[in-house]
Amino acid sequence: MRSAMKFVRAAGVLAAILTTAGIITPALAVTDLAFELDGDIAANRGGVDWASLFDSAGHEQSVLPPNFYGTSFVRDFVTNASGPDRTTFTTGSKDTLNISTGWQCSRANNVSSKVDLLNSYATFYVDPGTGDDIVYFGLERASNAGDGNVGIWFLQDPTVSCLAPATGPSTSNFTGNHFDGDLLVVAAFTAGGAVSTVNVYEWTGGNAAGHLNPTPIITGADCARSMPGDTVCAIVNSAAMTPPWPTQDKDGDNILNTSEFFEGGLNLTRMGLAFGCFNKVIFNTRSSQSLTATLFDFTLGTFLTCNDGNDCTTDTCDPTRGCVFTPTSCDDGNVCTTDTCDAAGGCVHTNNTASCSDGNACTVGDVCSGGTCQPGTPRNCNDGNSCTDDSCNPATGCVHTNNTASCDDGNACTLTIGAAAECASAASRPTATMATSARTILAARAPAASTTPTRRPATMGTPAPPTIPAATGAVSADRR
Repeated sequence: MRSAMKFVRAAGVLAAILTTAGIITPALAVTDLAFELDGDIAANRGGVDWASLFDSAGHEQSVLPPNFYGTSFVRDFVTNASGPDRTTFTTGSKDTLNISTGWQCSRANNVSSKVDLLNSYATFYVDPGTGDDIVYFGLERASNAGDGNVGIWFLQDPTVSCLAPATGPSTSNFTGNHFDGDLLVVAAFTAGGAVSTVNVYEWTGGNAAGHLNPTPIITGADCARSMPGDTVCAIVNSAAMTPPWPTQDKDGDNILNTSEFFEGGLNLTRMGLAFGCFNKVIFNTRSSQSLTATLFDFTLGTFLTCNDGNDCTTDTCDPTRGCVFTPTSCDDGNVCTTDTCDAAGGCVHTNNTASCSDGNACTVGDVCSGGTCQPGTPRNCNDGNSCTDDSCNPATGCVHTNNTASCDDGNACTLTIGAAAECASAASRPTATMATSARTILAARAPAASTTPTRRPATMGTPAPPTIPAATGAVSADRR
């Protein structure tokens, strides 16, 4: 999917062609675009100003104006000076030096008011007419005593950082390094409310081993005197103003007097930079416009100038490759949602009715409903075996436990009981042959049944009955 910013930049290429052909007018100056570079904070000329980007606490608005793709707001002042400033430069730190080897931050209790930063802010804008990338920057200082000199570094290395210890040693080394293409904007302005010069310098010659080119790659002046097509300009407030967010100048109130507010704009695209993407922005106050000037206070903010306007990508600035837009994974790990991505809104998780598992092995046919897995019907664990007790364990499923219940093994000739999940013979039922043999033995032991009387031996007592001849069946009396 083509991103919004890529589309805008493609439009910019077309605009450049048409400009060359004389079909459309050249690119507007940074003062003639959507952002109001007019020396105040309020959006009072039909455009966008700092109050359009930040709320009363200095937080980025939940929805930025069209074509604004990132902001930085850093609060540096301590109310009523009740604590030390842990972001000031040590003596010896110079803009001409590499960061990790030449810059140190320190903890300072008494920062001179005219070089004491209160708040700083920046934003990134893409001109929809040309596709040009433009950065706007602003700062507040505690006093307008004397002329002011400020510097703004746009750095590619995302690891640049320094915060002096709260206790103990008062200094610490910066981390991070310069990369070719880092930019330094140096501006000088008067106490009366006018910017005299704006110069832009580039770091070049081999990243950390390189140097700051002493020849400005572009120059500008006060935005109030900006010429058509100007690439850079700056302006200060010509009257007192009250920001909507907390601030406190030397007077102890939240009113910024003349020349205590400074803002400017810089068209990155028209400078012909290799990448033009940045991760950090540093504002500093300095003793003069000289590149070797003494540095005083600073603020350090995260400021990403890579944003394709597509909520389905993660945007980063790689010092060696430029802007990188990596597709965002919208997988929420829920089988009951269908995960997609909307370029304007980000990840979308739509409930579905897919098959699923509710984690209970005792249910079957589980389905998704309302974004969660709903249990199906109870699992039938009957194995048809009377010699097992059937049950269900939600973690493992059906369980068949052997029992000793009475059962039938299907053999009419056995008496059986349940054992070891099989119907086993408890005692053999006598067979027909065995029964016959038993009856024969018993019959042989019993007196034989006969119709012929048996002569009983003479004994004392009652005489034996007479024997009846078998042939005739007549009974005759014994003669004594």
